[in-house]
Amino acid sequence: MQNDQLNQYFETKCDEVNRIYFEALLQKFRNQKVQDISIFHPVERPDSKVYPHAILDNKKLMPIKQYSELSAENQILSDLVLIKMHAGIGSSVDRLDHLKAHSSRSSLGAKGTDLFVKGKSLAELQIEQVRILNKSPNFKKVFLKNLVNEETREVVENLSQNCEVNLPVITQFKMPTIDQTGEISLERLAPGGHAFLGFYLLLDLLKNPVTEDQIVAIGNGEDLNSTPDLKILNWMEKEQVPICMITTNKTVRDKKGGQLAVVKEEIPFLTIVEKAQAERANQLEYFEALGLREEDDFSLFNTNIVLINTKIMSKLIQEEGLTESEFIEIITPDLIKNLKTQDGKEFIQLEGAIASVMLNIDKYFREKKEKQLIQFLNLNEVEREQFFIPIKKMEDFEMILAKYKYSEISGRFEL
Repeated sequence: MQNDQLNQYFETKCDEVNRIYFEALLQKFRNQKVQDISIFHPVERPDSKVYPHAILDNKKLMPIKQYSELSAENQILSDLVLIKMHAGIGSSVDRLDHLKAHSSRSSLGAKGTDLFVKGKSLAELQIEQVRILNKSPNFKKVFLKNLVNEETREVVENLSQNCEVNLPVITQFKMPTIDQTGEISLERLAPGGHAFLGFYLLLDLLKNPVTEDQIVAIGNGEDLNSTPDLKILNWMEKEQVPICMITTNKTVRDKKGGQLAVVKEEIPFLTIVEKAQAERANQLEYFEALGLREEDDFSLFNTNIVLINTKIMSKLIQEEGLTESEFIEIITPDLIKNLKTQDGKEFIQLEGAIASVMLNIDKYFREKKEKQLIQFLNLNEVEREQFFIPIKKMEDFEMILAKYKYSEISGRFEL
């Protein structure tokens, strides 16, 4: 593809941040920076330096706070900005009949806009939740933003009209892919994973420093319970935590999900080991069993709920004096090459995960400043029900309706 064609695409179909994100992923692709790792095993992989929490001996390398240790529920001093991710249709949730029965629409939007409880979509209930929180004297001010894509933007923006609220959106556009000759192609377009949101937020902190107390909380658009409670927010403020990633004890249902691990280099850092990496290393069975064997400690399953203390992060970033290009190189996520077939041709979608963005900036500060930015807040198997009830298929939503009730007092699902 000619450069002028690519430039025209981004000028007419995209925006500047999406272009910068694509170019960052493309640079990693051209440098072949795809992370292939194996997990330490005393017999089969004794030379590996990668230790998931289940087999990690020095726990100080992976700072964990248990939710059960939190207690304070005082008034918070920070604004709370909730960002809910609606940047995908989620076609694995077979909900068209449900949507037609509860609305006048006949085409899918996002999962959060298409699933209904008591006549309102989950996305509308997110707005109600914000109204409830803003009436509480314990919250300073609560705002709601939505991550959308080209397929979900219209239906999410219509919520603003229906609910008479200002509902800003962050748009993730589709990006070019790589064809089977290794060239950039517009023949297949695809989004670049939810790493875009983390990339967008951190880059914005470099360009537009935050000076007021503010905590940004990222969660799935269909998960009402992904909003943090006062205990979490009080702890974030008191301990001045720059970044919090909420995890939960791995269970059998989580065995295929990525596991957080420490890489024991001269300066240890954090990473996520994904199922695909374990398969390439011929360690899938071992990977799935970690944290579930009698001899193991618990393993950390990532929920993709991320909290950023933006005032603290702004200060830390500004103090580094990095150029934009230097900062982009730091925060660009580890590359995921997602191979897809279209019309008999193969295309590589360049993608990344939001956790990777956060882990990469944490790695920089560990190496340059001997400072750990990320604190894991872990939920046990009971506590996860309060904050993490994702909907991956229609059966999950039906389970929620049977197991939980929607509370008009808290704006959440309660057992």
